[in-house]
Amino acid sequence: MASHDSSYVKWVTGVFFFTADSGWKPLEIYGPALDPLAIFISDDSASEVWPRRTVKQPSPVATATNLTLGARYTVDSHDWHALESFTGIPIPSFGDQESLTDKKATWRISLDHALSDTTLIYASDNRGFKSGGFNDSVVPALTYEPETLDAYETGLKTTLLDSRMTLNTALFYYNYQNIQVTRFIDGNENVYNGSTAEIYGVDLSLNARVTDKLQLRGGAEWLHGRYGEFPQADYTVPAPGGGSTFSTRNADGKQIAYSPTWTAFIAGDYTLPAPTGLFHLNATFYYNSGWFPKPGQSPSSGCLHLNQCFIHVGIKQRQVPSELVGQESRKYELRGAFE
Repeated sequence: MASHDSSYVKWVTGVFFFTADSGWKPLEIYGPALDPLAIFISDDSASEVWPRRTVKQPSPVATATNLTLGARYTVDSHDWHALESFTGIPIPSFGDQESLTDKKATWRISLDHALSDTTLIYASDNRGFKSGGFNDSVVPALTYEPETLDAYETGLKTTLLDSRMTLNTALFYYNYQNIQVTRFIDGNENVYNGSTAEIYGVDLSLNARVTDKLQLRGGAEWLHGRYGEFPQADYTVPAPGGGSTFSTRNADGKQIAYSPTWTAFIAGDYTLPAPTGLFHLNATFYYNSGWFPKPGQSPSSGCLHLNQCFIHVGIKQRQVPSELVGQESRKYELRGAFE
């Protein structure tokens, strides 16, 4: 349900329900690769139930000021069961059955104020969560806990040059509890929990329409992301002769995985009319200062960089007239990437 468009206080409320059932019923593996096993059968399924209630109330508290209040209560239930049985050899069947239920209240509080027709300032307080679950690549399943995030942000949004340019800046702070981290066990992706983590930084973005045919975009971000107490974090170091040595360590104070300190990009889009449609040229350059794939890494163990340039050329046909519907329509593209 929602309030009337003319209402001074605008609100929306609703209930959301979702359920899913997935798995292998059963999964059968057989052949020479299993020798000496004749056959492997796995019956694995999962179901989730997510009922939700949402209340959101954006309200103008003054002529140029808006207050937004939002709340949600989530009940997230997971049921998992698996059975592994063997034929052809005397190995007894074994299985596992687990249930998890997460209940969490989340919210959003946001206040914005228009300083002028072209400048807006804002601040927000948000809480969100990511539910727990099962790592079902092994039996019994390994469980992981829900993750909670408190996010605070303030910023400035501006429109310049007769609406041909936008410039946005933001300061943000994120505080994680039970942060979820991925690891690979025997080639299978698994999730496990750290304790706490925090991220804060500054973000800048620019969008400028230079001409009717040329548009430029750019952005830059400085990020400081560190784990709190995390005694069982995965850690790897280069092994003599190649490969890596795997271990665990306390990642307290270490850089959060996949969170480079500096990132930036610049992109341009150029569009021209073509006999059959529009000619489109895009060039994008992306830079980051380096990141770690594991939470326990340190600069001495090396980091990964991803600095790329993309070039895209395409010709898109105009909309097909109604009398030609059913005839062939083409889109030509040429893509390239350089590192």
